[in-house]
Amino acid sequence: MRLLLISVVCTLFAQLGGAKTAPATPSKPARETLPHITLQFEPFGHGLAVSPKDMFLGYPFCSADGTVYLNARVPPDYASQFLIGVSPKGELSRYSLIPAQGLVYTTVLGVDAEGSDVYALVSAEKIEELRDNDLNPESSDAKTAPYYRYFILHFSHDLAMPDEIALDLPFQPMKLAATSEGTFIILGLETVNQLPVIALVDDSGQLIQEIDLNGKFEGNGAIVANAPQDLRNRLPKTPENAQFALALSAAQLVHYRDSVLILIPGSDARVITIRNDGEVGSTRLRLSQGIEAESLVPSDHNWFLRASDATGQRNTLLLMVDPHSGAILQVIQTAPLPAVGITCVHDGNYVGVHWVGKKGDQKMFLMRAHP
Repeated sequence: MRLLLISVVCTLFAQLGGAKTAPATPSKPARETLPHITLQFEPFGHGLAVSPKDMFLGYPFCSADGTVYLNARVPPDYASQFLIGVSPKGELSRYSLIPAQGLVYTTVLGVDAEGSDVYALVSAEKIEELRDNDLNPESSDAKTAPYYRYFILHFSHDLAMPDEIALDLPFQPMKLAATSEGTFIILGLETVNQLPVIALVDDSGQLIQEIDLNGKFEGNGAIVANAPQDLRNRLPKTPENAQFALALSAAQLVHYRDSVLILIPGSDARVITIRNDGEVGSTRLRLSQGIEAESLVPSDHNWFLRASDATGQRNTLLLMVDPHSGAILQVIQTAPLPAVGITCVHDGNYVGVHWVGKKGDQKMFLMRAHP
């Protein structure tokens, strides 16, 4: 059975990147006592050719070369899904996340980019397999058939149709990150024993190795208990396996220098660091009382964390974090940009996206700030 994944939909857009284990009982300074900086953002380039009627999914993110990517569904039926890339020079490109030939009922589970190559982790059914099992691919029975498989689809401007990489893994993949070596780091769930898995996978979809977590993940119950409040409110009451699977689906993979970071969000959050040389580290974030980690911003220096105050308003903060201790270094004021609109910190610049103009006549601009 496919895992039902919870996607964060940033409807706000449609309106307007060697960690040591932190001490077991770290001090947590109050947010008011932390240094605050205020960024002054300015637009650069022309407004982006996107519509305020588009629906933007998840958080925008940057690849290692500073290209900003937005994951969008477009009207009128919002069935068509695109990844929109904006280069550091403001040049815009679109990648239609169409399924590979021979696949139907495709669901995008996650996206990542390496240079101008875009990768989507999807679940889908193969038309050939459905027909081999006497099912019409267009029938309602085919939609619920137990023949879903997992694939990585590779999109490039040089390809008329995406390359299809069939995954052959002993676990259920949930999130991916592409590396500059042409391999993939995949977070998944070993469904028999209900254990999280992090693995290195080659460009043909074969498992290279499972990465030894050595206790970097806490127990399933702790991951559920420490999930962000709004996610806990939506978890099923039973069974526990379903609760854990959905809580694990909130984990996030982002790029930081020569590493991939995996954030386990919530009030007692930690970041797992996987370096290119295979070394694995874990850092517990030292958050102030009442603050919950939500997501990381790709960066090439320090860590940058979107966090909420866990109130009904879910006010989102941008925090600079020490990669070695997990301590909060600064509270960063980004208004008028919301923290969810900050896409990356690259070459000393904070980059974001922002809607400008009156309702009905708005344009999205790429914005930059330098402290």
